[in-house]
Amino acid sequence: MFRLTQRYLLWLLVGLLTLAIMMGSQSLPQAVANDPGRVFDPEFSLITYNPPNRGAPGKTGDAATRGECPGIIALQPSLSNWGETTHTHPTFWIYLSDAAQSVTLTLSEEYSKEAFYSASFISAAEAGIGRYTLPYTAPTLALDTPYRWHMEVNCPTEDDAPAPSVDGVVMRRAIPMALQAELNEAAPRDRIALFSADGLWYDALDELAELRLANNIDETLEGDWGNLLQHVEPLVKLDGGLSATIVEEYPEIVPEPIVSD
Repeated sequence: MFRLTQRYLLWLLVGLLTLAIMMGSQSLPQAVANDPGRVFDPEFSLITYNPPNRGAPGKTGDAATRGECPGIIALQPSLSNWGETTHTHPTFWIYLSDAAQSVTLTLSEEYSKEAFYSASFISAAEAGIGRYTLPYTAPTLALDTPYRWHMEVNCPTEDDAPAPSVDGVVMRRAIPMALQAELNEAAPRDRIALFSADGLWYDALDELAELRLANNIDETLEGDWGNLLQHVEPLVKLDGGLSATIVEEYPEIVPEPIVSD
């Protein structure tokens, strides 16, 4: 009986140790993801972008050099050129290869082509990834209405060639009550993960960029940034929706600096 009890206790101890190891390995990604001091591993990133099942023709990047013109890339999902937001006045993020360039933003309703808003602005004093936020003096984006946006660099070109430009579609939608309840309780990185999973590209991008501006040496946030920006691939163009061809060489924008206003 004593030997039987010893054997039973040994089996129980082995079982408990195995269970503890399994539970620890399952919780490791979350633990590492929430510890900015740990070295980043892409496996542990919280960001998984789930794009809406929509699409619109557009041009994500134009890196050609024409006279004095810089290259420009829009931070938007390349395969659909469609992004969604909960904001009435969203922020658009772009990469410019030269500093302090004048850019014109034009918004129009996607289906009616009716002009909605237009403004010119000066990009940041440094080359890199900058932004333009629609001011609250601009009209409010209506719910469930797609808007075509177009950004063009104001610069002299050779032989009257078109100036570098990018365009895409943004649509505002109401935030679900269940998602809003989760966001109210979520930590900053968890909010970005929730926006990404719900297909709210502009919200996820904006909050992650703000976090990176405040913590520019955080390797975990750098990994999240890379995971989100993998959907920005301007060198790929869809032909007929079935095949992809390389149209031009574009710079890798993930390591480019985010420049503040």
